[in-house]
Amino acid sequence: MYYRTIPKQYLALLVVLVLLAVPVLVSAQDVTPAVTASDQESDGTSVTIANVAAAVPGWIVIHIDADGSPGPVLGQTAVEVGDNSDVVVALDPPLEGDTALWAMLHVDEGAAGVYEFPGADVPVRDGDMIVMTPFTASVATLTVETAAEEEAMAEEAADEAVVEEAAEEETAAEEAAEEEAMVEEETVTAAAEDEAMAEEAAEEETMVEEAADEDVTEEAAETETMAEPAAPELLPVTGAGLGGMVAQTLPAVVTLSALAGGIWVSRRRRS
Repeated sequence: MYYRTIPKQYLALLVVLVLLAVPVLVSAQDVTPAVTASDQESDGTSVTIANVAAAVPGWIVIHIDADGSPGPVLGQTAVEVGDNSDVVVALDPPLEGDTALWAMLHVDEGAAGVYEFPGADVPVRDGDMIVMTPFTASVATLTVETAAEEEAMAEEAADEAVVEEAAEEETAAEEAAEEEAMVEEETVTAAAEDEAMAEEAAEEETMVEEAADEDVTEEAAETETMAEPAAPELLPVTGAGLGGMVAQTLPAVVTLSALAGGIWVSRRRRS
């Protein structure tokens, strides 16, 4: 009979796989299922389980307390084989105040990754005891006054934000107005300078024209003076001139006539 032998390399690989699987099986069997949880503060939406030791894949399930015993389920999270630290479990519905809870270890015997309880995913037992532990979650409750204060603070913050935004907009508007005013002032100044320069140029042009007119007038006067004949030293006697001379010499003639008459009378008396 012919027997087919297994190659040595495949045999060696099989031995290695067996040796690797043995510690896993041994370690899984050596794990003692346990749950560790402590009292904690919560926002009401979740709790944290400090440590979960599982011998098989399973679930850490949070039950609400019902007269000192586990009650309805509030949430669950899958755990792996071995130690699982700081396992966060979401709660639905969320807690509204300080609440007594139970953290209980369940197996995952049904569909993998699907929590089925009641059903295949029953609680894990260590002997006759269910692996679980109680703890309390403290939820900070807001009083009416605290809520009102927080609402007032939120409104005040919103008002401050609106005021700051308005102030920023006003500042931006003022800066824009100042810039516009500066531009207008520069424009007006430039226009005034241009006008002043134009007036100065017009005045200079007027002065040049007047100086040119004066030069022309003086030149024309000099030309006219040179063209006129020289005036005689003795003005011709005219009727108007003779009358003036008679008027000026008449008193002298009368005086001389009176003197001459007096002298003649005096001589007649002596003779």
